[in-house]
Amino acid sequence: IDAFPNDFVDVHSHVLPNLDDGPSTIDESILLLDRLKSYGIRKMICTPHIMEGIWENTSDLINVRTQQMRHQLKLSNAEDIAIKAAAEYMVDDNFRALLARNELMTFGDNLVLIEIHFFSPPLDLYELLFQLRLMNSWPVIAGPERYRVFFVNSAEI
Repeated sequence: IDAFPNDFVDVHSHVLPNLDDGPSTIDESILLLDRLKSYGIRKMICTPHIMEGIWENTSDLINVRTQQMRHQLKLSNAEDIAIKAAAEYMVDDNFRALLARNELMTFGDNLVLIEIHFFSPPLDLYELLFQLRLMNSWPVIAGPERYRVFFVNSAEI
């Protein structure tokens, strides 16, 4: 049963093996992709975490793993699953450096997937978002429901 429209694209996907908290092996990745396909998801942006000191992924590594996954999908006769590469960036010093060098992996119409610490956004968050916009990029916050710091309880006003 297809639960999603044919043109649906999952833009926040941890399906590449052994890069972050996603699958550990290529076989696990294929099983995960098969499950997503069974729901009707056939297009996705692979967005491994890039987080200083935890997941030190690079655009080169993510691109190589994406190519390897495409090859494996071809070998598995699952070429109807389309994957592209991007990243999910923790807003940290590494993100700042990549932003300054204009080396962020984007998807769609120059979108950048970001995450911040749950309880305390960086003091320069708005400046960093402004810098992204100056570079004609749009920030997309991964899992916005997790960021209680941005919500105002109307009962407390």
